[in-house]
Amino acid sequence: MRFLSPLVMYGYCASILMDPLAAQACSCREFTKEEAYQDADVVFLGTVEQFEANKHPSVWNFTGRTAQFRVEKVWKGTVKPLLKVRTGFGGGDCGYDFEVGKPYLVFAQGSKPPYYTGMCSGTAPAEHGGRELENLGNRRGDD
Repeated sequence: MRFLSPLVMYGYCASILMDPLAAQACSCREFTKEEAYQDADVVFLGTVEQFEANKHPSVWNFTGRTAQFRVEKVWKGTVKPLLKVRTGFGGGDCGYDFEVGKPYLVFAQGSKPPYYTGMCSGTAPAEHGGRELENLGNRRGDD
């Protein structure tokens, strides 16, 4: 067993060096949806039409993947019916793992498209955001 232990440790260290983000976990502070709304530049309900890795991803600015949404309702900001939102790869960079065909309540940041969102922004599948959608319903989206 002594021979196996250094070999396992070597493999673990090598995996960290090869992909440092995989060895980290995303850590978000606790916040309410109201705080997420205040922090976001755009808030909308949309369905993911495409989700793919960027051609020239950067691990350092956490924008490795892009989701294209068909926007159904907007509560904050001005967005077009088709909107691209960037996110990280997941894990240590807190990127959101969207699924094509699913609707999401998206809280995103940025001064112009493509906006950015992640696991710590408040973004969630629409079915999990039902109560939040009701609370947001009294805002601009119902006008």
